[in-house]
Amino acid sequence: MIISNELKTAIKENNLVLFVGAGLSCKFKNKNGEEIGNWKNLVIKIIEHLENDESKVNNLKPLVENYNPIDILDLIEKNSNNLSNKALEFVIDFFTLPDDKNDYSLHKKLCQLTKKS
Repeated sequence: MIISNELKTAIKENNLVLFVGAGLSCKFKNKNGEEIGNWKNLVIKIIEHLENDESKVNNLKPLVENYNPIDILDLIEKNSNNLSNKALEFVIDFFTLPDDKNDYSLHKKLCQLTKKS
């Protein structure tokens, strides 16, 4: 692999800042063994959780195919503070990542490139 002189200098001088997209972790599995996935997957999981919790959320799942996931989350948030809180609690639980179900080696290597956060 060829590393540019600019990149080498940034690493040596501790001036490297990494911008890593969500795709780097989308294959991770949470504590329940479910793949984290992308925004669309997360919104589907939130909707399923709210439907199962009898939170008066119905028929939102078909919207995921035609609308931006953020817009659907906005609808949930505007619908009720209670729904927003339930969705937040679900997200916190959904993103609990155990050490034994994921390979964090690439993430650790990337973190070693810089001390910046």
